[in-house]
Formats: sequence, C-alpha cells, structure tokens
Amino acid sequence: MRLGNFSSLQSRVVGLLSDMEPPWTLTGGAALVGVHLGHRTTRDLDLFWHGQPVLGPWVDEVEERLVRAGLEVAVLQRSPAFLRLLVRA
Repeated sequence: MRLGNFSSLQSRVVGLLSDMEPPWTLTGGAALVGVHLGHRTTRDLDLFWHGQPVLGPWVDEVEERLVRAGLEVAVLQRSPAFLRLLVRA
C-alpha cells in the first residue's frame, strides 16, 4: 500500500498496523501529506486511539508487529497515553 507522499517504510508501517483493534486514526501532518493533500513529505506518523485514556496492551502489540516484520524499533518516549518510536527498515 502506498499513500500520497509517504515513504515505502511509512506505507509499510500503516499496512502492518491497519487491522489493529481498537482501530486507530491517522492525524496531523501525516494525514494531510499521506491522504488528503500530498503537498510535501513527512517523516512521522501520528496515530491516535481515540477514547482510550491509556494505550495499555496496544503499545506492546505495535512494537511486536513491527519487529516481527523485520523492522528495527527503538522506544524514544513512553508514558501511559503516549508512545514515540523510531522505526527503521
């Protein structure tokens, strides 16, 4: 799946996480670039699980899916309601 001006890695990450439950929403600059406008590039993906006060088990599932797909994943920032990862192919 290739979206707008997403890199192949960003498209791959979106595909790997696309069927998660509960579903997430792509927002921010990544949504504008990848889905709506495609007017520039971006290096990040802003995924939100709306209505969830804490991320809970989804944090581990995100990391596991990416690692199982052969991607290198490093946690840059973690709190109960926020996770920032660095993902490399």
